[in-house]
This record gives sequence, C-alpha cells and structure tokens, in this order.
Amino acid sequence: MTAQDPADECAAMAPPTRATAPHCADQLKEAITISPMQPVDPLHVRQLKAAIRILRLPQLEQRTGLKHSSIYARLSPRSKHYDPRFPRQISLVAKTSATCHRRAAVGWIESEVDAYLEQLSSERFSK
Repeated sequence: MTAQDPADECAAMAPPTRATAPHCADQLKEAITISPMQPVDPLHVRQLKAAIRILRLPQLEQRTGLKHSSIYARLSPRSKHYDPRFPRQISLVAKTSATCHRRAAVGWIESEVDAYLEQLSSERFSK
C-alpha cells in the first residue's frame, strides 16, 4: 500500500468545480423528469408553487396593512365595513365532526390577495 498525498485526498473530497463538473444538459433533463416520457419544466413548477401559496393571518395583516379585526369586519356581511371583493379565507384542516370549526386554522390564497390589492390600487388611480 502506498501513502497518498494529503492534497489528493482534499481534492477528492472537494465539491466539483466548473472545470471538473460535467456540463451536460441531457443529465439535467433526466434529473427533472416525472417519467421518461413526461419532462417537467422547472419554471412551470415554480409558477405552480407561487400560485398556491397560503398566507396566514400575520402575513395577511402585513400585506394589507389591516389588523385582524378589520380583516374579519371586511369579511362579515353584518359589518358596515363589509367588502364582498375581499378574499375569503380557506380552511387548512379537514372538515370532520371532531374538528372545532371556530378554532380551525385558516389562510388566504396569496394570488387572490394580490389581485384584490391591485384592484384597489387601479380604482384609486382611475379616479
């Protein structure tokens, strides 16, 4: 057995660099496929993930600038601040008889909140 140079061991453990890493688009395509017949577009996956992002109440408060009481007032038809355009919350738990619906986790779909805010902004500038 021969002794190895410590520099060779470090080179073997180091992550591949641009010069040593294989640069092949075919390998990348194989890595991101659902099946050999159906390639996945990474941009499409990112758009899907962005489209279904759920905002919880603190995030919604930050995004809209409203506190929770104002948010729920805009959702309640009995309130004088009711806004039928305001995005409805969705339940984040399965609906079962054992679930207490008063305390169930809820969230808002980010794209709906963004559309509502854009609508308010466009109304403001159209006047």
